Amino acid sequence: MLSLTDRQAIARRDAEYLALPLQLGRDPASVTAHLREMVRRLKAGSCRQAVTWLTDLFDRSAPPTEGMACARGCAFCCVQTVVVTPAEAFAVAAQLREQTAPALRDYPVRRLGEPRSDWRPCPFLAADKACAVYDSRPLACHGFISFDLAACIGFFGGSDAAAPDFTPPERQRLLLACRKMLCAAHILAGHGEPQGHELTGAVAAILATPDAEARWHRGENVLKAVPMGPSLPPAVQQEIRQMVALVAPTL
Repeated sequence: MLSLTDRQAIARRDAEYLALPLQLGRDPASVTAHLREMVRRLKAGSCRQAVTWLTDLFDRSAPPTEGMACARGCAFCCVQTVVVTPAEAFAVAAQLREQTAPALRDYPVRRLGEPRSDWRPCPFLAADKACAVYDSRPLACHGFISFDLAACIGFFGGSDAAAPDFTPPERQRLLLACRKMLCAAHILAGHGEPQGHELTGAVAAILATPDAEARWHRGENVLKAVPMGPSLPPAVQQEIRQMVALVAPTL
């Protein structure tokens, strides 16, 4: 059990890092500070606040994107399946409840790893092809960018060409770090190790379940009927466990 003096010292140190972009490297102080903040938000019962904190952190920590081809209404890539943690699905559902939700009940069931021939436009696209849940979009959507519009049109339009390396390596590294932090936050907040769910299926299940987020925070698996994606690679799981071990004694 930490003393009050220790907690105050941690809070003062964290405040310095929380005002800065995420710093990756040998010193884990930046990661642990932001992870503690996410856990606090999750324990307060708000997945949306926790996820928004993390995605805002990703945005202000990401390298410059001069020359990026992406723009509002450019939705060629918004056909692929998206893997999310439960907290990310709850965040999207929370925003949808504030506006007119799409008819997900009639949206075809999607499978993680489905062939490109089965891809279809995301149901969260508005009439102008802008993202209707942009403020709460998951990490995978935050992280994906392209510098080559023609490559997007070709690949997502169904060409036989192999997938180009759309997202720069340094951005992928940051995305992976944020995803590991989110998984660690699930564990530290008492929700166990999350496995990925397909976005639309998870959000549809949440919208169809009364008080879904509150029930999830109480320990009920409200996403048990939603197919899960493959397990994370062992090396990534180990890094998540190391984050948990580092932060758990300080909570």
